[in-house]
Parts: sequence; structure tokens; C-alpha cells
Amino acid sequence: MAMALHILTGPRRGQEVILPSEGDMLLFAKPDGDVTIAESGLPAPHAAVIVKGGNIILKALSLDANLLVNRKKVIEVPLAEGDRIRLEKVNLMLVSVSRFSQYARDIRQATAPSPAQAAPANSPGEASPAPNPATEGALRGSLQLMRPADVVQLLCQTGKNGMLYLSSRGRKGTIRIHDGRIYKVTLTPHSHPDPTRMLFRLFRWTDGQFEFQPMTDDPGNPEITEPTEVLIIRALHEQPYWDAILKDLPPADAALSVRKLSAADRAKLSATEMFILGLILMHGKVQAVIDNHPEGDLKACTLLVDLLNRHIITVDWRQ
Repeated sequence: MAMALHILTGPRRGQEVILPSEGDMLLFAKPDGDVTIAESGLPAPHAAVIVKGGNIILKALSLDANLLVNRKKVIEVPLAEGDRIRLEKVNLMLVSVSRFSQYARDIRQATAPSPAQAAPANSPGEASPAPNPATEGALRGSLQLMRPADVVQLLCQTGKNGMLYLSSRGRKGTIRIHDGRIYKVTLTPHSHPDPTRMLFRLFRWTDGQFEFQPMTDDPGNPEITEPTEVLIIRALHEQPYWDAILKDLPPADAALSVRKLSAADRAKLSATEMFILGLILMHGKVQAVIDNHPEGDLKACTLLVDLLNRHIITVDWRQ
């Protein structure tokens, strides 16, 4: 299987640098965050990718090179599909060549058997052998090393079709990807009628496991119509806010209470704050309040944390 370095950041984001089937490839990271194959006339290369006997080795070529694999600084390390690499300012990932890329088409044409070499057709009534999705093109890894939004971005940019399975702390989710975009999402528990809200809940997971299984069947009409690139940008924009909020947010099943407010206290509250107090009185539990807030999870959680810090609402640990 042909392998490539998929560029995740910089001017060449989304492009693939195809690795040789055998031999070395020298990499040079430019100051503007680009990466290129080292050529004569350029400064000394920063790293080398060594392909030998089916193994792929990444090696730093200077002691001060800023080279990380899966967020750990390395000097020399074997690579596997899905490994995330940072070379100076550029982020890359080792992937199998997308079957939709020009490189993949060239490889298929070069290796396809001639008509005389082609296998004979199946006899009438004889079924063609089905591919095994558990072994062909599967990708799995840890969400501590690669967040769900990063996994989805990689799969969409490399033209994968299939199902991404996610699991974390007893929760399970799926993201169906087809033709480079997100089609459908499921989440258990904490499901929601809005698939986009479920997607962003999955994007917030920071631990657990993921596994991608290729699929070729028709996924039907997409339930998510917003472009995947826009969704990922939104998720990345919101992430710093979530990192600050989640440490102060009570558990999803925690019960909330509104303290007794004087007329003067109520007069100081905005209409938005009064609305979420009404949701607390109606639904009680943190997750139910979030689910029923019309402006989305981030808005609801921001309000809840603010009201908790101001002691306008409290957590009722007796329930």
C-alpha cells in the first residue's frame, strides 16, 4: 500500500507527499510553516523519512530540530498509519494514499493487470468475495493523541468513505463520512434531535478510542448540510472556551436549584439569564437544561457556570 505524509497545516494544507516504496526522503520545514522535499540550494534538511522493507522510520537530522510524533519529542522513531507529526511549524500525518487522489489513480493504473492477466469472471450464481472492512483501510487510535475533529478532518481531506466509531467513558458515538463530508451522527447517551449539536459534543471528547471502518454503501440523504470545513473551524474556535468551562460545569446528571431571589436581584438579571432560570425550574438536571436551550450547548453551559459562580443557582447534591 502506498503511503503519504498528509499536510494538515500551512500553505499546502490538504496535499499529500508520497513516500518512496524504498529509500530516503529528506524534509525541510520553511519558516512560513510550509514543508518541502529538501533539494540542493536549500539549508540542511530537518528530518528524513526512511522506507526500508515495509518499515517507515522518521529521523531528526539535527539535535535542535523541533520534531514531535503524537506530541512527544523524538530523535528517531518508527511510524504507523495515523501517527501525527510536527516538524517545526508544520503538522503532518502518515496516511495511506487516498483512493481519490491522482497518485492513487496512477498507482492503480500502473499495477492493474492487463485483460489477458485479469482473473476470469465468476461463474453464474457465484458471488464475488466481499472485502473485509475490519482489515482493509481500517484506522484506529487514541483520542488523547488525536481529537475527534482532527480525525474527521483527516478522513474528509483524504476522501475516505465509511463510519468513524468513537467511545469514551461509557459513551459511544458514530460519524458517517461520505464524499469528503459528514453525513450522519449518532450519540449515546446525551443524544439530541439536532445532529450538529451531537457532532460538537463528540468533538469535545478528549479521551477514549476511535476506529474508522471503510464502507461503500449509499448513506442516503445527509442529515448535516453545513460544510464540514465550516464545522471543523467552528469546533476549533470554540475549543478554548470549552477547556475553560468544562472544569467548572457540574456532571450531566447533577440537579440544579435556583436560590430565592429578591425583587432587586431579579431586576439585575438579563432576559437570557431569566430564560435559563426558567429551564432549570422546568427540567432540573444539567443535561436537560442544556438540551432544551435553543442557542446551543456553549451558550447554555457558559450561562450555567456564570450563574453558579455568582451563587444564583446551586447544585443540589441530595438528588
